[in-house]
Amino acid sequence: MSFSFIIATSIIAGGIFWTVIYFTFAALASRIGEWFGGQATTISIVRVMAYGMFPIIMASLFTILKILLFDIDLFREDFSVRN
Repeated sequence: MSFSFIIATSIIAGGIFWTVIYFTFAALASRIGEWFGGQATTISIVRVMAYGMFPIIMASLFTILKILLFDIDLFREDFSVRN
């Protein structure tokens, strides 16, 4: 197996896995919310969670862009004490 095949498979499998987890959590939250008189559907809770993840996704994309443009050494720090 090539490295690119493993990466592509991991991305696809991760996307499917987290979609199932998101919908499972949203369905659970929707049912618990109904106990307290809530009216949100599973789809509306998924939408709220997706909007909540938007800043994290954007920050990750900008971090990847920064690594590509300025190299990984940008994040390394020398902790040695200089006299």
